[in-house]
Amino acid sequence: MTWPTRFGPGIRANLKKLQLDPIEVERFLQHRSSDKDQIKLDIPRDKTLNEAVKRMTEAAEAAGRNQLVRSLDEWKSLVLAAMKADDFNTFNKDVVKWVGNTLLWMI
Repeated sequence: MTWPTRFGPGIRANLKKLQLDPIEVERFLQHRSSDKDQIKLDIPRDKTLNEAVKRMTEAAEAAGRNQLVRSLDEWKSLVLAAMKADDFNTFNKDVVKWVGNTLLWMI
C-alpha cells in the first residue's frame, strides 16, 4: 500500500484524506461490500413485557405454534429467572423445554 502523501510539515492537513471510514473498514474485514447486500431486520422494540408477550402470542398463533403461547405470568417468571441466572443460555434452555423439538421447523 502506498500512501498518497508525504510525511513531514503539513501532514495534519492531509490526514483527513487518508482516514478511512470505520464502517467501510469493518465491512471490508467482514467480507461485506455495502448495506445493499444486507437483509434489513425489523427488530422489535417492546417497552414492556406485556407488549412483548402480546406480540409473541400473535406471532406464535399466526404460525400455528401454540406451544409458544404462554401467559404473562409464565413469561415473567421465566424472564426474571433468566435475568438472575449466571448462565447466559438459561432462557433459551427453558424455552426449549417448553416447546421441545417443535422449533426444528425453523432450521
